[in-house]
Amino acid sequence: LSPAGLRQLKQKISLENCMIFYLNPNKDLIRNRLLNRNDADNALRRYNADLIDFQDFTEYDVMITDFS
Repeated sequence: LSPAGLRQLKQKISLENCMIFYLNPNKDLIRNRLLNRNDADNALRRYNADLIDFQDFTEYDVMITDFS
């Protein structure tokens, strides 16, 4: 769910009793997983769009960065 999607969800329902987990792996892991996807979306476009979308994202309760 992107930050924009989260804002839309907040307009429809209360997230007062919810926890938001931000999965934030390192950039190499993200890039490699996008390149390995078999869908129509361009990996580089998606990667760059995600960098912009999540640049100042702070609306989370827990950030997870370790995916080892």
